[in-house]
Parts: sequence; C-alpha cells; structure tokens
Amino acid sequence: MINTVWNSLHYMFLVSAASITLVGCAQNTDHQRYQGGPSDSKALGFIVSNFSADEKEELLTRHPEANYRELNSKLGIYEFKNVSEQDIFEVNPEALIEKNNFYKLEKSSLSQNTFNNHLKLQNSMPADFFEGLIENSLLRLPEVELNVINQKDVKYLQPEDKVELKIKNVLDPNSSVAWYLMPPLGSEHKTLLVESESVEITFDMAATYNIALLYKRSRFFNYKLFSLNPTLNEPLKTSSNSAPVYEEYFYHLDIISQQAALLNLHPVKKITVAICDTGVNYNHPALNEQIWTNTDEILDGKDTDGNGYIDDLYGYDFFYGDNMPMDDEGHGTHVAGLVAGKGMGAASDVAQIMALKVGTGERVDHASLIECISYAIDKKAQIINISIGGEGESKILEFVLQKAQEEGVLVVTAAGNGDEKGKGFDIDSKPIYPASYDLSNIISVGACDEYGELTKYSNFGRGSVDIVAPGGYSNRENPNTKRILSAYLPNPKQIKLQGLEGTSMAAPIV
Repeated sequence: MINTVWNSLHYMFLVSAASITLVGCAQNTDHQRYQGGPSDSKALGFIVSNFSADEKEELLTRHPEANYRELNSKLGIYEFKNVSEQDIFEVNPEALIEKNNFYKLEKSSLSQNTFNNHLKLQNSMPADFFEGLIENSLLRLPEVELNVINQKDVKYLQPEDKVELKIKNVLDPNSSVAWYLMPPLGSEHKTLLVESESVEITFDMAATYNIALLYKRSRFFNYKLFSLNPTLNEPLKTSSNSAPVYEEYFYHLDIISQQAALLNLHPVKKITVAICDTGVNYNHPALNEQIWTNTDEILDGKDTDGNGYIDDLYGYDFFYGDNMPMDDEGHGTHVAGLVAGKGMGAASDVAQIMALKVGTGERVDHASLIECISYAIDKKAQIINISIGGEGESKILEFVLQKAQEEGVLVVTAAGNGDEKGKGFDIDSKPIYPASYDLSNIISVGACDEYGELTKYSNFGRGSVDIVAPGGYSNRENPNTKRILSAYLPNPKQIKLQGLEGTSMAAPIV
C-alpha cells in the first residue's frame, strides 16, 4: 500500500522516470537523466537554452544531486532540477533560463466549469451539507491521504485500480467533511456525495475523475478539487476492416465546404499532423487506421532510430515518459478526430495523426510542450496542432516555434476560451501563448457558430487571431445539437463520440 499526501489542486499518482535512478557508469552522467513531465508544481525545474552538451556534463558533474531532461539537444535545450539559476550561470553566463510552468488545455466549456459553477449553476450543491453556511476560502482544509488498495501497474493508475481517499489529520469537533465525486463521461459511476472521513473509488475507464473535498466548521465551509487520471496504455491495434461511417450529422463539415475542398487536393502522400495534447485514443475505430507510424523504429526495447526515445512507433508520451501516447482525458482524441477521423475529420482522406502526449487533465507544462514540438519537427510532421494556451510567455518555446518556421512546419493554435466566466477577450492586449507569438507559421484560431459569428467564449484580436472556424456552442433548448461531434474515449457505456465546444475544436478543423 502506498500513502501519499496531496498538497496541490491536481495530483497524478505515478512513479515517473523522473523519480527513478537510472544505472549508469561512474564516469558519466547518464544516471542523472529522466523522462516524463512534472506531477505537481514542486517538480518544476529550470528550462535552459543555449547550453552545449559539454556544459550540461559540467553542470551535472559539479552537482551530482541534479537531474536533467533532454528537450532538444540539437538546440541545446534542457530542463534541470535540483540546481539553482546561479549554478547554471556559473557554467554558462550566456544561458537563457526560464522556470518551467504550467499551461492549461483550452478545454471545451463543457468541462471547463469550476467545481463551484458545477454545483451552484447546475443546482446540484449538496444542500443538506451546506445549508445555512457561508463560503470562506480562507478556511484551512485538512490534509488528504491517498491509499492505493490494489494496482495493476506501479507506474500509474489504470482502470479497475482501487484507491481510498481519507483525511490525514484529526478533525476539529465542530467540523465535518464529505467527498463529492464527479465521474467522467461514459463512466458507470454516478455523481456521488459521501459524508465520511474517507471514500473508496474503483476506476472503470481511462479518464479524469474529479473529486472534491467538502469541509465545514462552525458557520463556514470551503472545498478543494482534486483530479485522478487512470490511463490505459495499450499497443496500436490496426484493423483491415474499414472504420464505421457514423450516421451522426457532422455539421462543421458542411460549414467549411469540406467535400468541395477535398476535390481540389491531390497529395502524393498523406500529410502528417502532430497532435500535441492529452494523447490520442489511437484504437478508436474512427482513428486507428489514420495513425502515423515511425518507419525508422523497431519494437525491440531499443532506441533504433537514435532519437532518444525507445520504441516510439506511433508517437510518444512526454508526460509519463513512455512510448504509448494514449489519451486519458478525451481532449486530444476529440482534436485528432476533427483532423482525420473517419466521417468527422476535416482532412480524413488526406491526413494522418502523429499522437503526442504532453499532459493530462488540468495542466501541460512548458518543458513537455517544447519537447513535443521538437519531436514533431524532427520526425517531419508538416503541421502541428496545439489546442493549449496560457498567459506565461516563454522565449525558449518561441525559439523552438521559430525553428519550426525555418523547417516549413505550420503550427495551428487555439486562441483560447475566454475568462473564468466564459467571455472571450482581446488577446492583443492580454496575450495567450502560443497563439500570440508573432511568427508567420502560426495560425491562431478563434471559434464561430454556424453563421460565421464569433462565439461568446472565443478570444479575439485584430493582430493576434488570424481566422475563425466552427467551434460549437451550447444551445439551451438542446445543449448537444450545436456542439462539435468527434471521437472520444473507450468507456463502459460504449460512447464513441462526444460533442464539445471551444477554440480547441476550431483549431483542428483549420
């Protein structure tokens, strides 16, 4: 049994390569290398560029406790942990150093609501628990402990794993707690409220399970939202049978006159589109025959093509540091479906998907995105889709995107889904990156409705947003009719398609 204390809003239970000491020779620093993204904010290091391989070796030799992640060795870009900025400057005073940080997925507004909105706006606040109380965000919450009761894989949580959440410290006699479970779409679990100091959850699919700790004391209450992301890593299962043609109406294809456009395209071979996202459900029947494969790699437990990634046959997972970029959130699969999914993809006959995983659930870190883009450039993707954004500017990320420009790689990005209230804003005055970088190879995409009008949630900007495309929106009378349908996750209810809305959906259509 493994006990872990949660100190952050988002917790991923894993034993990543970042925490595994690799066996290496005493004369070199190979044992200090790690792969995989940060599990929380405490695991963020420094991203460094303009750093030679010799300088990297010198830094690691000086600081045996340091670890490094190779983001783009050709450009001298690394992430270092357990060293200070001063340590790095002492080796190379000219190095560009940035603290690694988190972006967010430009998620559909369907899943973008805060826990507060989920409860209050949908009239599902547990009334009995909070009746007559006043919300107080300053009320200190008890610490939470995660116990894994049974687990199939020690590296990460998977479907059928069972966990227990419980309060670590002794409660004040005047206080009480409850757990509020919000299961993912397609799960057999129901929304659940448990008034107890502990709760058990058995996962039934790979997806994001949102769990809130509800806490009240005297006349006040507060809450904290956690996410657990069981993943489903499995090999690509291509089929000789053609994927089913869904009967659902994909109205976004009519809006862009897809059939007329395809008549004008005569590619010699399929265009490779890299999806830097939460991964791709590459075994989805609409996608499994549309997946790019790395013909320079052999499944033999070795790095056959010498690019630093073992057995990367159809992409890579830069978050967990493995060769199975399977989606465990739904976002990346939906995006991939809108590019090349059978029946729903804007370029289903002319594109193939390079599946790349840079994060899961609520966050994506800058370093993983830099590594992902670098991989896509190196493997000759012609287009990169990035439905990710945030306020933090990164000069090193901009530098990598500029290298993509020099290699003729087009980068399509989501302009963003507005503020916390879902109202779009001008990103000329309040930039969102990477959409706001001033590079000629970046197409920044806003979202419109079926009439070509900007949606309420879509960001805009005369200098920053280049184009709009169908992004879907909620219709009060029938919420699902105007959302954009695309592929989704494997789940017990056999739901293969889901309607979402957002600039994340508009970008892959472009």
